[in-house]
Amino acid sequence: MPVRRRADIVEILRRRLLTAVRAGTLLPGARLPSARQAAARFETDPRVVLAAYGELQAEGLVEIRERSGIFLAEAAGDRSGTGGLTDSWVADILTAAIAREVSALDVADEIQRRLRPGALLALVVAGNADQREGLIEELRADYGLKAQGQPPNVLERRPLPRAVGRADLVVATSGTAEVAQAAATLLGIPCIVIGVRADLLSGDWRHFGNSPVHVVSTDAQFVEMARLFLNAQGNAAKIHPVVLGRDPLESVPADATVYITRAARTQLDGTFVPGRIVPPIRLFASATSRELLETILRLNAAADAAASPARRTRRAKAALWSGPG
Repeated sequence: MPVRRRADIVEILRRRLLTAVRAGTLLPGARLPSARQAAARFETDPRVVLAAYGELQAEGLVEIRERSGIFLAEAAGDRSGTGGLTDSWVADILTAAIAREVSALDVADEIQRRLRPGALLALVVAGNADQREGLIEELRADYGLKAQGQPPNVLERRPLPRAVGRADLVVATSGTAEVAQAAATLLGIPCIVIGVRADLLSGDWRHFGNSPVHVVSTDAQFVEMARLFLNAQGNAAKIHPVVLGRDPLESVPADATVYITRAARTQLDGTFVPGRIVPPIRLFASATSRELLETILRLNAAADAAASPARRTRRAKAALWSGPG
């Protein structure tokens, strides 16, 4: 589907650039696609893309050089860990806080206190290890959750394993939603079924239909799942599976486009993989992110509240249904 709104293009370009910087696949000073090239990919007017680049230049992320092109700004490397935290955006947040009678100086401490990184355990339910590891990493890095993965068949056991009973919330894919929600109801804890970003295919994945991509994974099921997902989005991707332990890495051409799952990255442990590596991307839709954050804040507030006996009751219920192992 064509992307025409400038605000959407700004957001997509910002996310793509910062993701590539974090992954080390794009360095400050690198030439970026021209407005005309990017417009062809977004199926929109080059003037809209040029205006979007202008906004990113105002943020200090890109540099537009007359008669030379568009380049990643030198300062972009300093922003790889903070994403789109521009001065203007932070000022908007602090201004809103002051309007609610909250000191700007207290905002960071209050957010840290309410999120309380590492305090909650999320049970991640997905059909294969590559999915689970990717979701676990996103939950840890972006939301401060401890997380452990389980295949859906484990949640069908009665009594539930003890490790499942320790979870504070369940995060599941759409394909595992039914069994995950049943287990969460049994334990009396929230279950969040993730939605995938609508613009997921606006980055490098968008062009996988135009050229083959080698997907390095630990499980062949992940490759088939990715193929079905892309085809459902109208992208007839030519995927070449490289399953660790089954397919040799030497089979990947030096000029190939390569996507490596989180689980495969862990297993490779720094082993060189040929080709142009596509950086990992965040999967969660905005609605899922908000639901996660509201759930985290609510659970942490409950732990602090005088009504914490309700939490102990839930824990007792979890223990009742949890067997050994």
